[in-house]
Amino acid sequence: MSNKHKFAVLIDESTTISKSATMILYIRTSFDGMQHVTFFLDLHVELQCSNAASITLSLLQCLNKHGFSDEFIKEHFVGIGV
Repeated sequence: MSNKHKFAVLIDESTTISKSATMILYIRTSFDGMQHVTFFLDLHVELQCSNAASITLSLLQCLNKHGFSDEFIKEHFVGIGV
């Protein structure tokens, strides 16, 4: 993703039959001359809890794991959908 592009994150949070909280992360962005695209980023299994603080921490850790630096996130992250 080029440094000029903004991105948003879509989160689908669910609880398994065994009562483990999980979340699926998608990235929504656009590339030069294209309409918005949404693509799967990661399946984060077993959140510590399903409150806002835990989901935020897990989201940031996942983005870092996939090469999104904290600086890049601050400059280009524009929204979240849950």
